[in-house]
Order: sequence, then structure tokens, then C-alpha cells
Amino acid sequence: MHGVQDVVARLTSTIRHIHLSSTISAITPDPLNPRLASIHCNTPRGVKTDAGFHHIIFATQATRAIPLLSSYGSSLQPEDPKLPAIEKQIDCLQAFKYCASVVINHTDSTLLPDNTRDRRDLNLICLDLSSGLDPITQLKQEDKFYEELEIVPASYTMATHILTRPTGLPAHLPAIYQTTNPIIPPRKECVLSVATLERAVVTTKSKEALKGLYWEDGRKWWQCVGQGIPHLGELQGAGRLSGIQGPGIWICGSFAAAGIPLLEGCVVSARNVVEQGIWKVEGIQPKIPSW
Repeated sequence: MHGVQDVVARLTSTIRHIHLSSTISAITPDPLNPRLASIHCNTPRGVKTDAGFHHIIFATQATRAIPLLSSYGSSLQPEDPKLPAIEKQIDCLQAFKYCASVVINHTDSTLLPDNTRDRRDLNLICLDLSSGLDPITQLKQEDKFYEELEIVPASYTMATHILTRPTGLPAHLPAIYQTTNPIIPPRKECVLSVATLERAVVTTKSKEALKGLYWEDGRKWWQCVGQGIPHLGELQGAGRLSGIQGPGIWICGSFAAAGIPLLEGCVVSARNVVEQGIWKVEGIQPKIPSW
């Protein structure tokens, strides 16, 4: 593999229709076949509708999927057997909560432990709140750059990741670091990029709701969550797995698998949806390409 662009190119190499700059605004039953779905998109040229979808996979945050599921549910007739399944999916997704995270790519090594022997790939730092230390207040007063930079409260734990140096990077160039939730900002001349993301927060309620999307068994007593055999929850497919006719509605993402909501959960849940969901209801024999 040669970076993200290579991964995207391989994954999309057999896809015939790719839509860019097309924000999905609503999902409704296909007017020619209610067992299929239509997708309505806002494009620079106006609303565009594509019909004939047998399956819809939500590979997005739970909070982004809820409005689209609601639009689909409101377009169904009250007696439609698919409506209760959609409503259960919405109730499930509402249990997942999110918080904002700030991620800064930079070259400021002062955010790492002073002693190089204490440095790790991932370095966690927190402040002693009893000290009353507030390192950002004075910086904001002295420089507008820091006033506009999004810094999280001092109660957060800051994580700085030492990124692997790309092959061929000249030795005189500085190492690159990625700091998540900075409670102490990097020097402004070292900042490369700033992004604000939303991350799912694991709660007791969300762990219970997860059972509707994902569950596992076969885990040994010494193994951690996520090391068992994964299975799709009963809410996946919005009734397709139990024989209800209609488009399959599937949920995947970092929050839709066991453990901390990270990229691994995205991969596990995506494979589950395809291999245990869509392939199963369509009677497709597994055929996983080897790259």
C-alpha cells in the first residue's frame, strides 16, 4: 500500500457510479418498486434523485444517519411492516453520543516528555487541576492566533502521537506530530493543520444499544472485548435478515463494533455488514479479493 489514495483507488476500482459533491437530503421508497429505495441529493445543479437501490449502508456518524432514517420512515405508510424496524434503528442510534475533538498536526517537540527516554509513539499528558495552571489564557491575551485556535478545557487528557517518518524524507526536516485535544498549544510557527472532529463516547446506554448492531461470542476468559467472533445485531438490515421485504438498511462505523470507537471498528462493522448481511440476503458466495 502507498497511502490513503492507493487504498481508495483499490476499493473503488470496480465501482461504476461515484457521486461527488452530492449531499444526501432524503431517502424514500422507489415510486416504481416499493421494495427498493430512492436517494435524493443536493447538487450544485439542484436536487437529483437516483432510484433502484436494493441496499443502503450508512457509513457515517449515528447523529448523521438519524435524520435520513427519519425521512425514510416518514415516507412509509403506517401499516408498512418495515416502519417499526426503521423506528427501532433510530431509537438505537439515538443512544450514541458524541463530543468534539481537536486534532493538530505540527512539528513542536515541546509537547512531548522532556526526556527522550520517556517518549512513546503515543504520549498522554494531563494537568494537575489543583495547581490552578491555565497555560492558554496568557497566550490568548498576547497573540490572536491562540485566541482563534480551538483548545479544549484543561480537564481533558492531551495525546501526542509521533508519526512515522515517510520513506525518503530528508533528514534535516523535523519530525511530525499529531496532538489530539491539546490543553497546551504547539507554537504557532510549528502548526501544519487544525481539524475539529466528532468522536463517539462510550456510555452504559450506548453499550446496551450496541447489541442491536453488533454482538460477539466465542471469547476466551482471558480475551478482551473485540477478540470474539463478531455477529450482526438484530436491527441490522431493518428487517431484511428476518424476511421483511424492502431495501436493506445497514449501519457501520467506529461506534458499531466492540471496543473504543476507532478505525478498527469501522473496518470490522463494514465487513460484517457485507459478509453477514448483504451477501447473506442476496445469496452471494463469499469472494474476497487478495491484493
